Amino acid sequence: MLSPIIRRRRRRLGILTTADRLLLAFMVVGASAGLVALAFSPAGSGAIIIRGEGGFEETVAAGGSGTFVVPGPVGETVVVVEDGVAHVESSDCRHQICVNMGRIRAPGELIACVPNGVTVVIEGRSEDGPDAVTR
Repeated sequence: MLSPIIRRRRRRLGILTTADRLLLAFMVVGASAGLVALAFSPAGSGAIIIRGEGGFEETVAAGGSGTFVVPGPVGETVVVVEDGVAHVESSDCRHQICVNMGRIRAPGELIACVPNGVTVVIEGRSEDGPDAVTR
């Protein structure tokens, strides 16, 4: 018969119960399935998605072109897409940061006009390069 002190030490030392083992097994299987799904997921189509307030959403296919006027609370934001490259041509917002962000062309890049609630994003993920760049 084990003394209460030895039983407590055994419990602290990590002797797993059946429930602990089942939970650990589910976690390992779930993490493995997630990694496999991530490894085999497609990089994305490269479509350009323009979103605005009030449910506005336009999708431009990879390599597509067009000019889109997106309404917002401050005014209008004009987004131009030419051959799969997007930029904000003009906006009624005060600081014009979205206009000065330049052109985006790679999957995962984004332009945001926060005062007007407009985002322009290229769908997908980049195969190489940094995840983010700050200035």
